[in-house]
Amino acid sequence: YMQNVKKLNSTVDTGIRNTLKPSRLMNEKFNQIMRFEPLFFNGTEITAASKKTLQSILDMIQQMESSSYYVSVIGHTSNHLEPSHEIKLNGWSTFWQNLGGEESMSKEVSIALANHRIRTVYNALIANKVNSSNIYNENRLGKDKISTEATKEGRAMNNRVDVSLYLKENINLSI
Repeated sequence: YMQNVKKLNSTVDTGIRNTLKPSRLMNEKFNQIMRFEPLFFNGTEITAASKKTLQSILDMIQQMESSSYYVSVIGHTSNHLEPSHEIKLNGWSTFWQNLGGEESMSKEVSIALANHRIRTVYNALIANKVNSSNIYNENRLGKDKISTEATKEGRAMNNRVDVSLYLKENINLSI
């Protein structure tokens, strides 16, 4: 992300203090960067399949020295509705927006949900002895969608946490 372009890529406060700066993830050389399947949530609860994925991530991390990796935890949500946008909506765009049977959430609700999901993953990492200085967390709200917002199923796919593991050295991992 272009951290210096605040207006385009401003992030939302997660309530978790980052000691790991994003510039380390962007500028350091890594032997490998592992991106995992997204962790999906139904509201505030992590899905059963995503619990298994999270456990496999935790099992992998437990095999490593804390100095050999970083972890990024990036939270996402489906769209939120800005009051200024709501005024501009006409009947046709409202129809498409509500096609999935749900209205868009407010920005405050979107922030709270994404932060809760981030904290769920962060707390699991901390509970499994991951040093907080090895974790970078960020709330991207609805900026990085992986699915359409036109359906309930599509919106659900955007309610996720992406976890990546940045390996500083070659490590043999049993997965």
